[in-house]
Amino acid sequence: KTIFQYISVLIRIAIRIRPQSAAAAKSAAAAAVAGGQLPSRIISLSGQLRSRTLQTILRHTEEQGQRWARFTELNALLKGFRSHELTVLCGRTGTGKTTLLSEYSLDLCEQGVPTLWGSFEVPLHRLCSLMLHQFAGRPLHREPVDTVNAVMDAFGSLPMHFLDYHGPQSTAAVLRDLEAATAGPLGVRHAVIDNLQFLLGGEADASMADRFLRQDRFVGQLRQLVNRTGLHVSLVAHPRKEDPKKLLDVGSVYGGGKVTQEADNVLLLQDESGLDDRPHPQRYLQVAKNRHDGQLGRMPLLFDRQSKSYRRLRAQQQQGGSAQPVRESGSTSVAASGS
Repeated sequence: KTIFQYISVLIRIAIRIRPQSAAAAKSAAAAAVAGGQLPSRIISLSGQLRSRTLQTILRHTEEQGQRWARFTELNALLKGFRSHELTVLCGRTGTGKTTLLSEYSLDLCEQGVPTLWGSFEVPLHRLCSLMLHQFAGRPLHREPVDTVNAVMDAFGSLPMHFLDYHGPQSTAAVLRDLEAATAGPLGVRHAVIDNLQFLLGGEADASMADRFLRQDRFVGQLRQLVNRTGLHVSLVAHPRKEDPKKLLDVGSVYGGGKVTQEADNVLLLQDESGLDDRPHPQRYLQVAKNRHDGQLGRMPLLFDRQSKSYRRLRAQQQQGGSAQPVRESGSTSVAASGS
């Protein structure tokens, strides 16, 4: 008897608090609109939204961001380096992802963009050695110690900083340090994470689904950090295990798809040397996703082993040529005039 009484009480409570029917909800919404009221999260093009939209249109040049000096071809594709963005760089092992991103970030840092490097795969002393060669533009091992020290002093004046981490780390600690670097006296505007898989580590007994879930969670937290602080994060990601005789595409990035979904820019380091159908194989950086304005294309790369540097513009100028990016429209690639 007690059980039946309890059930009857629950039924009466459920009847009293049952949700509105679809018709009742629609009627209430119509009445609110008729009365000049809208739900708090529904707005029109007025007030603050109108003001911010107007500023976006009028400040078109400023919205294009910081221009590159070493990689000027990227200015035509990405329209510069901007805050509040997440850039993903993907390339196969041994194609030079760290080398390229080192100079890519150095280019911006030399122009006053405070930068924080998180090198989880390459030890910091090796990364710094690479950067110093790129900064000096010549092989330093042939120079006397005093000269090398002078180069290091000059490099030390740049707003370049490093996370003292190596190998797998706590994602909470890394996120905390990134946020502190943006808010503190360093005023970091560009953070580099090289690379995603080394940071997260690989658990031998973890399932593929668990790895993807952990990676997706961290990428989502990075996206929130970028949106909240204005930081620009450049994230290196490994590709899936695919046929090495095929070029990479956006779907080649390792993971469940969230990495490329959350990214504003997806850059693919392509190497045609393993392709049998290319009589003149090239290495180039492909802009495969560009949320800012949709411009896609590629920037051919020439590597100088002496300075460990990609300086295509300088190399072509010495040969009397001009450097232009190759633009892509849909699935068709067209070489710009002069390339």
